[in-house]
Amino acid sequence: MALSAERRRSKYLELKAAVLQKELDKTETLSDFDKAFDLREEERARNDQSRRLVQIASKAEEEMETAEQNLLQ
Repeated sequence: MALSAERRRSKYLELKAAVLQKELDKTETLSDFDKAFDLREEERARNDQSRRLVQIASKAEEEMETAEQNLLQ
């Protein structure tokens, strides 16, 4: 009986660790998106038609798609 309880406790801790890791990954992804968005806004303030702005916007879109995929998982 004690072994069974120990296995359940171990499985619970493994699942809890997986959930916490997923939440951490989600937070990091959203943080990366925020950084890319901030870069885009800074570049837009300097020059609204720059090639760099297009690159940053593209990166921001990629980060957003990654964040959405992580939320769906």
